[in-house]
Amino acid sequence: MELQETILRPVADSYTATTTPVRATRVAAPFPQRAAAPHRETALLPKAASVLIASERPLEAAALATWLSADSSIDVVGRHARAEEIASLLVDVQPDTLLVIGDSTNQPLFALAMRHSRLSPRTRLVIVSSEHSARTCAAAASAGASAHIAMTDAPEDLSAAVRGRTSLLANRCVQIAPVTHNAPPLSPRERQVMVHLAQGMSAKEAASALGICPKTVDNHTQRLMKKLGLHSRADLVLFAVREGIIIP
Repeated sequence: MELQETILRPVADSYTATTTPVRATRVAAPFPQRAAAPHRETALLPKAASVLIASERPLEAAALATWLSADSSIDVVGRHARAEEIASLLVDVQPDTLLVIGDSTNQPLFALAMRHSRLSPRTRLVIVSSEHSARTCAAAASAGASAHIAMTDAPEDLSAAVRGRTSLLANRCVQIAPVTHNAPPLSPRERQVMVHLAQGMSAKEAASALGICPKTVDNHTQRLMKKLGLHSRADLVLFAVREGIIIP
């Protein structure tokens, strides 16, 4: 069953505003009080995986929040459409997962996704797109996502990705990436530049990390794309993933 069909069905009558936080409600079963170790049972319960949903599409965000909240191992701590609100929650809540619906076509949310690890280093990124394609896969890889889910995937794939129990990015990127033959060898500096850019750094950030000037990074980038027959930074990311230069 497709993810899109599964998540939209439960929310036909339960739509709420995009800035309303959603939390799963859990009712503890009554148990007799004990004099010794009253909290032993709760201490043994596994911690729910907290997830923050970012989307400019309210219906899809509400559907995903409702569906995920039905899973007792997942705690939806909020859903928002504005990047600044999401950034604030990332810093304050430090959720286990940031779930972004969309890709590089949504510039504010994608820019936030690119820097999510700086706001909350412990938070993994999962990106949900309409399809698996070279463009959406490259966008997810360049943002540092641990999983890339399409609306045609099984709902269980999304749950597993949110809980951090699977990585669904690397293999799909390799499968989608265009096949190149007899790629010319890269110099150590070219590989360093490629790795930093593919991990989502700007030319200025990569230059600072490598101890060179941004113009030098730009020159290396242009030479890399010419040498490899690539036409964009997204192509560069796909090449880096396919060749095992980076592991998303």
